[in-house]
Amino acid sequence: MMVFLLGVVAYDITLHPAGPEIVGIATVKILGSGHFRGEIGTSEAGTTFTFEGEAPATVGVPFTRADYVAAVMEEPPEGLQIQVKGRAVQESSGTVVMWKVPRGYQPSKSSEF
Repeated sequence: MMVFLLGVVAYDITLHPAGPEIVGIATVKILGSGHFRGEIGTSEAGTTFTFEGEAPATVGVPFTRADYVAAVMEEPPEGLQIQVKGRAVQESSGTVVMWKVPRGYQPSKSSEF
């Protein structure tokens, strides 16, 4: 039982290292027009920032393999979208959009940063 438990802990440490390497940049798009305010960032790195302005707007968010990229708006825009490598990976017409980085995510050879 102890060997199994140690294996699970070791596996979790490899998935969530102390200083995770940034592997990509997600683009959070605030769609529509009008005023918006909210939090945009990632979970693992703890890099969440408050943004306020006029839509449409775009914010770049660096992420690691263990992250969730999220946008939580207090004043709802017409829509939210998360794009990675120029492709929409998550959309929402509400006040929250969230994308979990796939476990096997690999950056492309033509790096985004």
